[in-house]
Amino acid sequence: MLKALLDMLSESRNHFIDMLARMQANGHPIVLCGAGYVAQITWDFMQRQGMPVDYVAISDAWLKSDAEFNGQRIVGLESLMAQESKYNYIIAMQYIDEPLRVQLERNAGEILFYDPTFVGINAGEHFTTAWCETHQDTLNEFYASLADERSKATLIAYLNQRISAREIYYHAVFHPQHYFPEELIRLGDEEVFVDGGAYNGDSIAAFLQALQQQNAAPPAKIFAFEPDQATFKLLKQNTLNLTQCVCINAGIWHKKTTLRFSAGHALSSALTDAPDGDEIALNSIDNVVAGEKVTFIKMDIEGAELAALQGAEATIAKHYPILAISLYHKPADLITIPQFIHQVQPGYRFYLRAHHPRLACELVLYAIPPHRIVTH
Repeated sequence: MLKALLDMLSESRNHFIDMLARMQANGHPIVLCGAGYVAQITWDFMQRQGMPVDYVAISDAWLKSDAEFNGQRIVGLESLMAQESKYNYIIAMQYIDEPLRVQLERNAGEILFYDPTFVGINAGEHFTTAWCETHQDTLNEFYASLADERSKATLIAYLNQRISAREIYYHAVFHPQHYFPEELIRLGDEEVFVDGGAYNGDSIAAFLQALQQQNAAPPAKIFAFEPDQATFKLLKQNTLNLTQCVCINAGIWHKKTTLRFSAGHALSSALTDAPDGDEIALNSIDNVVAGEKVTFIKMDIEGAELAALQGAEATIAKHYPILAISLYHKPADLITIPQFIHQVQPGYRFYLRAHHPRLACELVLYAIPPHRIVTH
């Protein structure tokens, strides 16, 4: 059983790193195509790995004469594609259409398409086979603890795609019902819902829709945490008609404090040590709910999930709520979060679902008390 999980991993090499080596070997300039969030996390990873970037390029239509990216002047992509000399292109954009792909091929040495989430989100480490080997005992325990075959297939797909950086596994396990998959989550009357990372209220809307579809009564109470001020205004507007919704302009943590926060561009926001981040309030779920009989806790808080769970320990131990916890921000989450939850409540049944159609992110751990498991 010890080698079972490792034996099921078909990937051992990282497509991004291998392609960069080929690019360096062919000697053509390396072009990072894009200047948004995907380009930023790719740039950060390349800097950590000591990988060169010769040009940062975006479409001429978006180019301003003085545009810079991490201190490097941005050039026009079309002007590079029009040249006779060859370039290596790293596609650091979320989407690229077929005509642009064809144009790039005209003078490409190599073109690198990849799943950018392999670098982790707000993480300094990424998945490798060596990492999996180091943690194989714990990973194998987690795999064995998963309560259905879809969960196990999801974990294997997630690890294969993260290790390889190839966008070929996750789509097969995609589940469209984020946080409330009907085969797992049976909602009841008088739910008390804690939304950690409420954003603009989208998951609250999904929660209310799931209640309605299951013919359950409206919730007794909703605690909605959102630290970003601009987003918090949208959250307030979008929940004005919900008198039982308490909106809290704070992040969740293991204690009451203040830290700095950087609002993300596409895939994440984060707590940060950077002096230019906005100072935000943080509080614990235990402090805020003050003994309320919480029935469901959802968290997607950009890598702070373990600290937030520690700040909800009393609530989890006493009220045994359903938990829907994001597990994709950094490799250690696969180990530390399930371990902590089982330490607080050993009876939870674990399920995994993949809620992004392409990229190996939006991996959610559902911890469900036995008395709330859906029976068919």
